[in-house]
Amino acid sequence: MANGITPSSRQPESCYSYIWTGSKVEIEDTQFDQQAREYVLDITEPLPKGINIFYWLYPYNCSIAMRDFIMPWPRGIFQEAAIFQTLKYFPIAYLCCDKPEYAGLDNLSWYRNAGIDDEIEIPISLRRTEHPYWPEAPSDEENNIVGGCASARNSVHAIPKR
Repeated sequence: MANGITPSSRQPESCYSYIWTGSKVEIEDTQFDQQAREYVLDITEPLPKGINIFYWLYPYNCSIAMRDFIMPWPRGIFQEAAIFQTLKYFPIAYLCCDKPEYAGLDNLSWYRNAGIDDEIEIPISLRRTEHPYWPEAPSDEENNIVGGCASARNSVHAIPKR
């Protein structure tokens, strides 16, 4: 495989593995992709310090996978931008970026030093829900700007058949 990385026995058990491998339809060689590739393909690699995985309750029946899109960071402040990836499906949504915080969301990366077989209790706030297209789409209460490259243009939005 490229860069001398060979597949290992790592199963795509983490939500980040699914975000990175499950929604990538364009070949790009960003720094984020390089770090993610090493993490996903090598069971001995810890989650890189430059990757943070945020999560929140997602009580909707649609699924969304969106990669490599740009939004302002911190949210609502239009001075700096960050590159994000998101995967949303009932009952949890995930948002990845290189920033240590995003909009007060809980961060799975707080547990980055845990072993692959460690069991951890992870709190899930049942009080915070956002609209189904948050954070990438604006709402009646706030504005947002989103941009992206080829991967962002090939995002997936799916609603189950009834």
